[in-house]
Amino acid sequence: MEEQPQPPKELPEGAFKLYLLERGYNIIVLLLRYGFFLGLAYIGYLSLKELAGKATIADIAFTFLGKQAVSNWGYNLALFVSIIWALTERKLRLRKTKYLSERPKNLEKQIDPNRTSSGLQPTGETNPEDKP
Repeated sequence: MEEQPQPPKELPEGAFKLYLLERGYNIIVLLLRYGFFLGLAYIGYLSLKELAGKATIADIAFTFLGKQAVSNWGYNLALFVSIIWALTERKLRLRKTKYLSERPKNLEKQIDPNRTSSGLQPTGETNPEDKP
């Protein structure tokens, strides 16, 4: 839990009011933070209570999805999402490598102006000419 601020020993004029205002603000923030999750849980409870024992579209959908084999759609969806995530992550990593590679290169050139390049691409990939 967050450490609570303590009032100073000697207070300048108006500082106590400021301290009380800050404490009130902290209490309101805590109430909002935990009240939000409590409200979500309560709304979920009310929704389940309302649907209990009734045949609804949700019941039909759950029954249909339950009868479908997981291998038919679940694995395919997981594979698709994984591929999209991996491609996005690779693109981000290459872009970040390119962004971060310039500063060390410039610093190394300052230390040794005769330094030669390793031949790597700015994104960190192997030079196409080096591939067999």
